[in-house]
Parts: sequence; structure tokens; C-alpha cells
Amino acid sequence: MKNLIMLAIAALVTTNCSANATALVGMVEFSPGTGKIGVQVSPSGKVTRVHPQSPAERCGLLPGDKIISVDGKGGNVGHIHGSIGSTVTLTIQRGGEQIVREVERINEHLIQPYNGSSDAASSSTAL
Repeated sequence: MKNLIMLAIAALVTTNCSANATALVGMVEFSPGTGKIGVQVSPSGKVTRVHPQSPAERCGLLPGDKIISVDGKGGNVGHIHGSIGSTVTLTIQRGGEQIVREVERINEHLIQPYNGSSDAASSSTAL
């Protein structure tokens, strides 16, 4: 049943539903969701989790990376999410190196859950 619901959700997301539209799947209201990249980040900007097969994983983000700016603005970590299909520019501190990555936001419902366990991620925000 869960797979059938996820298939229906994926079909709705890939059709012409606008970002603000809602549709009914059975008796459950579905909203297309927010665009996210598949990371969990602490309030200080430290990446605590990278979800498997997410845009964040594909662009090379790693747990322990520190996001120091979002779209060129420092201290803007809470603004990684946005419109589905849009991109976000992240400046990351890894060791002594700064790395810039362009990451596409995808529908939050399409991001696979993280299956590991970590106490450090309990105070993190999924983005």
C-alpha cells in the first residue's frame, strides 16, 4: 500500500500540478511539498546527515561539511529549501578549503529517508 501511495505521489509531482496545488490521493490530501536538497544541518551550519541518492549526495556534500553561505549570504542556512526545481548556491568549508556547489532542489517527498543513526542529527533541521 505504501508503495502504491508513493507511486501516486510521484505521478502527481511529475504531472502539471503547480507548486501551490493540492490533490487528493485516496482520502489523504497531498501537497507537492517544498524543494529540498537532502541534508540535515545543525543551527551552526554543520552538515550532520546527507540522504542517499539526494541532490546533496550527488554534488558531493559530506557529513562534517560546514555551510558558510547560501546564495552568497552568510548565516543563511535556514534558506537552503525553496521552490522545487530551483537551484541553490552553497559555499562549504571542508578542512581548510572553501568549495562552491550549485544544488538543485527536488520535491521533499522524493528524498529517501536516512537509515543510519546519530545523536548529533537530533538537533538538526532537514533541508
